[in-house]
Amino acid sequence: MLGQIFPYSVTQFEDLLSVSDPDTDLHLLLNTPGGDGETAIRLAQQARARCRSFTVAVPDIAKSAGTLLALGADQILMGPPSDLGPVDPQISLQAGDGTYRFQPAKAIIEAVRHAEHTVQEHPETFPLQAALLGSLTAVEVQAARNVLEHAGTQLRLALRNRPDLSADERRELAGRLEERLIEEPQFHGAIISATDAAELGLPVTRLAPTDLQWQRVWQLWTRYASKIGNGQLYESERVSLIYGVQAF
Repeated sequence: MLGQIFPYSVTQFEDLLSVSDPDTDLHLLLNTPGGDGETAIRLAQQARARCRSFTVAVPDIAKSAGTLLALGADQILMGPPSDLGPVDPQISLQAGDGTYRFQPAKAIIEAVRHAEHTVQEHPETFPLQAALLGSLTAVEVQAARNVLEHAGTQLRLALRNRPDLSADERRELAGRLEERLIEEPQFHGAIISATDAAELGLPVTRLAPTDLQWQRVWQLWTRYASKIGNGQLYESERVSLIYGVQAF
């Protein structure tokens, strides 16, 4: 599964799983810059219902929503370049040219907080701060607060896809992850390496460059990456769904 995670991913992923045997292990090769967190949690639920054991292999990146999906796995395969990321919710804002772009909720809230503090300390800067934040509406700021507050809930929901964890273990792990994946990171691209993920208590198998399993994962990934670019791809033994890519 390669590309951004959006609500339509549920339908595409279900097509992939239609040939899965609940009595066998499921391995998912995942590369994604992120997307919709609620969808990622649903994808993990779909996978768990269709397999005996669920493994996510991350050859390159599984950011934000991709990390939430990986949190539902029994095992996360990672090599030297593999990278998880912060749970960094975004909201869609209209730019000056009329287009819409996703912006980090955390950055929006921090910009407003900084402006409020600056105006309190230096009232004469109000016109400047108002101009800098002039494109933001109160509804958008509140939406940013809402999605950021919900990020912790998403972490806990993602961990409910791990039946091997007790309720106490899930709460303890969620607390560590909330600090490391939500509170600390300052930008969407912050790196969570295989070593970082293992130290957080995630079920990571760290593969060395010389491991045959890593070499096979990497070779498979690079063959896809050279073809799809910024497109979307969902593929299993019998299903191949490709979007935004010229024919191979």
